[in-house]
Amino acid sequence: MQLVACDPGVHGALVLADTRQKKIYVQNMPEDTHELEGLLNQLPRHKHRKLVIEKMSYAMSGGGKVSNPRSSGVLGYATGRVVGYAAARGYEITEVTPVKWMRAVGAYDTGLTARDRTRWKNNLKQIAMEHFPGVKVTLQNADALLILLWAYRELNGDHTLTLDSWDIVRL
Repeated sequence: MQLVACDPGVHGALVLADTRQKKIYVQNMPEDTHELEGLLNQLPRHKHRKLVIEKMSYAMSGGGKVSNPRSSGVLGYATGRVVGYAAARGYEITEVTPVKWMRAVGAYDTGLTARDRTRWKNNLKQIAMEHFPGVKVTLQNADALLILLWAYRELNGDHTLTLDSWDIVRL
């Protein structure tokens, strides 16, 4: 199976996983459609392709504050671009809320909340670093890596699985 995890924001990332070869490809969110197309075609065509994308409330941002309309529009555009292209390329698409994947990877275990955005993002980065020791984890790719971890565990029905021994390819 080919599994793609996506944090669709401008400062997000795409993480592709080839479960047969046990390889993970990491890339910051592409800026244009041609780059996105190339990235989603990075893995050889396979009949089992799945995209897991973070489902966002476009009117809200970190801490429950109403975001500005431009930010919501940019996020909506990026999400639509990824979902549209993935659907056209035959990917099965699953949306996951931030609370669901964050809870499953232990993000709330520290007692922090998204209201303290800087500490929260660093908390997610730290969790990603623990689960992906071979990856240069950044604030930009941490969410996508953790979405991948959540999706892989969900697909296999085992919430103790790890991906820490997989080969990492930085695109």
